[in-house]
Amino acid sequence: MNRKVPTRIRKASANASGNHGSPTWGAQVESLVREGKLDEAARIYAKFSKGNRGGMSQGQVLARACAAAGHVAIASRVYMDLMRRFPAEYINYKELEKLYLRSGHPRKAVALYQAMGSRHPLKRKSYKRLTGIYWRLGDIRRAIATIRREIQDYGVTPKLGRELGKFYMLDRNHVKAAESFQNVLAQEKGDRDTRVWLGVALMENGNHELAEYEFSELLREKPRDFQARIHMAELRIRENRLHDARKLLDEIDRLHPDNSRVKLCRAEIDFLEGRLEDSRQRGEIALAETPFYYVWEQVRCHRLLAHVYRALHELKNARLHKEMKDALKRSRDVFSGLIRVAELKIRNGELDAGREILERILDLYPGNSRARVALAEAFLLDRNDRRAIEIAEEVLKDIPPRFAVEPVRAHAILAKAYGRLADKEKAAHHRAQRALLHAKLSGRSAS
Repeated sequence: MNRKVPTRIRKASANASGNHGSPTWGAQVESLVREGKLDEAARIYAKFSKGNRGGMSQGQVLARACAAAGHVAIASRVYMDLMRRFPAEYINYKELEKLYLRSGHPRKAVALYQAMGSRHPLKRKSYKRLTGIYWRLGDIRRAIATIRREIQDYGVTPKLGRELGKFYMLDRNHVKAAESFQNVLAQEKGDRDTRVWLGVALMENGNHELAEYEFSELLREKPRDFQARIHMAELRIRENRLHDARKLLDEIDRLHPDNSRVKLCRAEIDFLEGRLEDSRQRGEIALAETPFYYVWEQVRCHRLLAHVYRALHELKNARLHKEMKDALKRSRDVFSGLIRVAELKIRNGELDAGREILERILDLYPGNSRARVALAEAFLLDRNDRRAIEIAEEVLKDIPPRFAVEPVRAHAILAKAYGRLADKEKAAHHRAQRALLHAKLSGRSAS
């Protein structure tokens, strides 16, 4: 469904592109940016861009430079001005969205797209961006509602139907997920990926016979297909047909040796047959070898290990794996799920559990600044000031300036840690640096 672009938006973009102002001020802005004089460049830009004067390139050069230097407030103002003058240019919305998310303001990114009227030329694009933001926030219900609004306004496509089905899977609504995948297959009968998803949705809903039919059809077309074989093995485990599952896993091992998912299936069989120590060892190996981007496989690893440790009466480990499983189930990726749980635990004083999760994150994402800052906060709360200082100073050495939130947190840690160690000079330095960075974020004076 095509939408007519409102006259006022067409005129705004046309007028802004006309570059009514003198080219000298634009060159001056670009020259000041190259010299690193961003405050002065911003003042000149603000003065001459009023009334739709000037093209888009000078504003983008200034905004990107400010964002890269951590001047979030200035960059935001410039992007807002560009959006006012060039309302049909998607790149400005996308860059401002990234800036908001990177600086810890996801709700501002949401508001950016929610403010678009029904006739805005980027309205359909806004639905896709909102869906991604809600997914990043772990707000699955709102992501689903956004996709449904897009379908209502623009009609369903196979891609949208698949996306809706996957979000229903995350929401544990397997009936709706199966319906979505079936609708996609009605349009694209040969879509193997959607047929796999349909089989999984049916299996998760307990419709084992229908799931077996879907996986069998996939195997009939491609007998050596890994996805169809492993899902059939997992179905046999669900049905407690463990002998048949083991035969399938042996066949897969010959074709795809040393696969972490096969190891996980064998760990599940060990658990069901009462070999708890074997299950624990295989489950831990499967978790360690599972690539970080296979979220659902990691969910299954944590779910199994939670059961195993509970059966072994190791309740602390059981709780930890259950919490990691629950965090990952509704998350866009492994990092966003686990970091939320780790930071929550640290705020609640569960420092050992928080550190364990952060160590898992750093195994998967070596050098991640947010995880390292959270780890430094945990050591600070544990009054291990020297370890907190060591980690926070390493973060400040290598984090790019465009990541504005973590340096603020790192300076706050260092100010407190050095204060407790009676190093007043360094404590004062880091308090001043924190205030300076905070001013960049907010646009206020640091004095």
